[in-house]
Formats: sequence, C-alpha cells, structure tokens
Amino acid sequence: MDIDIEKDRALFDRTVRKMLSDAEARSVQEVLEGIKKRGTDGNNLDASSASLTSLHRAGSVRKSGTNRISRIPDALQHDLDEMRADLSASGWERRISGLKRFDEMVSVNARAVASDTNLIEAFIGRLNDINSKVSLEAMQTFLLTLPLLSKFFSAETGLKAVLNQLVNALMSHLASRSEEHRQMAQTSLEETVRSVGIIRSLYRNKPKQVEVTALPILWELIKSPSQTQSDAELRRAVHDYASLLRDCFGEKTLLEMANSHLNPNQKKTLEALIK
Repeated sequence: MDIDIEKDRALFDRTVRKMLSDAEARSVQEVLEGIKKRGTDGNNLDASSASLTSLHRAGSVRKSGTNRISRIPDALQHDLDEMRADLSASGWERRISGLKRFDEMVSVNARAVASDTNLIEAFIGRLNDINSKVSLEAMQTFLLTLPLLSKFFSAETGLKAVLNQLVNALMSHLASRSEEHRQMAQTSLEETVRSVGIIRSLYRNKPKQVEVTALPILWELIKSPSQTQSDAELRRAVHDYASLLRDCFGEKTLLEMANSHLNPNQKKTLEALIK
C-alpha cells in the first residue's frame, strides 16, 4: 500500500511541475504538507483553503486577458525544448522518437505546442525529411494531430506564421516516386483544406484573421497547378476551398487581393476555380 501511495505521489508531483509554474507548484506542495502535518482540524483547513484560494486567483490572473498561455511552466517548456531537439537531431531514429513525443504532447496540451513557433517549424521540417521513413511518419503524425491543432490556425502566432511552409512541405511529395508518400501528402493537403474550412464561421467575427491565415494557402495551391491537378480528390478540395473564400470575401475582392500574389496565368486559374 505504501509503495502505491508513493507512486501516486510521484505521479502527482510530476503532473504539478508540468502544468504549473515553479512558484505555483511550491504553493501546492506547501498546502499539501500543511494538511499532512496538521491533520484535518477545521482552523487549519481554513488556512489551507485560503492558500488554495490565493493560488487559484494567481492562476486566474495568469490566464485572463488574452485567454492564452502568458508563461509556460518551466517543466513544460523544458519538455517542448527537448522535443524540438529530438525533431532536429542528426539521427533519424531520434527524429522519429521526437515525432511520437510531438503526438503525445499535442494530445495533452495542443495550445502549448501551437504557441511554440520554433517547435512547429522543427516539426514541419520533418514533413519533407531527407529520410523517407521520417517524412512518412511525420505526415501520419500530422494527420493524427490536425484535429486538435486546426482550431489554433487562426489564433496562435506559431501556426499562422508557418502555414505556407506547412503547405509547401506537403506539396513537395506530390511529385514523389513513392506512391505511399504521394497518397499521404494528398490526404494531408485535403484534410488541411477541410480543417481550415472553419473559416466561414470565423470570417463573420474575424475577417482579418481569415485573410492572414487562409489566403496564403490558396495562393500556394494555385502556384503549383501540376501538383494540385495530379489527383481528382485534391482538385476538388482546392476548388471547394477557393469557392469558400470567394463566398467570404466576394469574387471581385478576392481577385483584387490576388493581384499582388499571382501572375496573370495564375490569376486565370483562380478565376476558373471560382466562376
């Protein structure tokens, strides 16, 4: 029984260190130690409750305002940094290990991952990794994590800043000799377009975010017609995506926006997509 209690306590301690800042973690430990030493006397419990209330208020202040992580706990940041090092390692097996850790971290704290631009860039680098095993694993990881990360595409700087890189990395596989890589890249692009399809509802409240987030993807897709035309499903996804943006911005405005991003031939492609 004592061994089980010690294991539970160790697990609790690790969780506290990951999810709270060092100062908050110390406050939690002080409260627990106080309860342990003084027992369950009513006055002592009142004192402990006051400490917990102070901790809760501190956490609320830290999370309020932008409703985003203002300071990532030290232990969590350490994990993110280690993960980035794994993803950028010279050994391909370690890079695959980093992808598995990336998947695990997204499942428990997608917001922290999405807010770390350097980590996201390291992950994108694995999508077109020189090692085919790593790049395939990365695309599989991308599909697994996309449902949780997609809601941050328009909110987190880390994701907004690298969407072009992400699309380009996936598109690099469309001309691959490997059928498995081509299919995985096509599926990844289709799912990306569908996930950003939430932009219709987002546009009503935050049109500027849609302009910054969604339009660059459209420009990149149109600039690579030989790749996007290689698969019927992908062609359909690009057409639907362009039509969605036309519905949001209006045909005339969308074409005007395209002037500074597309050449005349590419603009004709866009016109054909949205007519």
